Amino acid sequence: MRRSYRIGAALTALVLLALPTAAVACAPPDPIRDLDLPRYYRDAAKSVVDPAKLAENKAATKALRDYVRAVVAAADQAQLDPSEAQRVAGAGCALRHLDRWASGEALLGKMKTRQAEYERKWTVAALALAYLKVRTRAPRDLDSRIADWLGALSDRAYRNAAKPGRARNNHWYWVGLGEAAVALIDGNETRWSRAGAIFDDAMAETNEQGLLPQEVARARRGLVYHEFALMPLVAMVVLADAKGEDWRTRSDDRLRSLTLRTARGLRKPETFPSGWKQDASGPRGGWAGLATHVFRRDREVIRAVRRLKAKPAHRLLGGDASALLKALRLAGADG
Repeated sequence: MRRSYRIGAALTALVLLALPTAAVACAPPDPIRDLDLPRYYRDAAKSVVDPAKLAENKAATKALRDYVRAVVAAADQAQLDPSEAQRVAGAGCALRHLDRWASGEALLGKMKTRQAEYERKWTVAALALAYLKVRTRAPRDLDSRIADWLGALSDRAYRNAAKPGRARNNHWYWVGLGEAAVALIDGNETRWSRAGAIFDDAMAETNEQGLLPQEVARARRGLVYHEFALMPLVAMVVLADAKGEDWRTRSDDRLRSLTLRTARGLRKPETFPSGWKQDASGPRGGWAGLATHVFRRDREVIRAVRRLKAKPAHRLLGGDASALLKALRLAGADG
């Protein structure tokens, strides 16, 4: 990767410096190579948060999450700003950030805890989705460098999650999203096949009631984790659409059942059939917008999802859902 950086750095620098002043002022932080993050649940079911450990985790991940938010915001600007100059500036800022971390081989060092592995896995999915929004503006050498880096991150996330004994739960699905997003970037069919197999695992796990037993086992946070599991799954269907494949046909309506069960539970947590009083923290952003594309011809699902009035964006989904659909040239519910 560093050899590729030396070869293409001069050309990339010239292209990036030619972008508008707003993009030139964008200052990427130094790459983070290693992560050491604490687990923040008190119980075996991972349903009770330890406030002190959670605060420690937030402090330890702040720089990384701020970096991801900066990339995502710039990528969304590149798609959604009404001004062409600002769209170009947003793309330039996102590319600067990605170039800095790709050339510095960020997150390819030691992941000292399982929580650190989780954070890397979420990060590669978020960055790959954000990069899909700005890739058309990247010089060829920069595109190759970013694709190689994201591929290396996704490979490590997959190898870690695929180890014997690792749970095939929501964490596995996020690995699948990272693999799918990076496969759209690097064209690696093995990676794409792995993403499809992970999606199939999720559909096999979903029962006839639209429930994921491994997430129900999270007790009072079962509903929260159903939503967290659903997020990468609807995103994977969107990416499959962009590749010309319909993954809805792989689910035998189980994705639909999972989406309805989750959306209705988020609106009325007391109706979620887990046997536990649920954490009613409200819906996360981003996935509802993607679901309106996935189920755009299904009025019942669209109605249930829209009633949530969820925010349009989420960091882990690469930002704004409409910006991703626009970049992939896909239509939403009204398209």
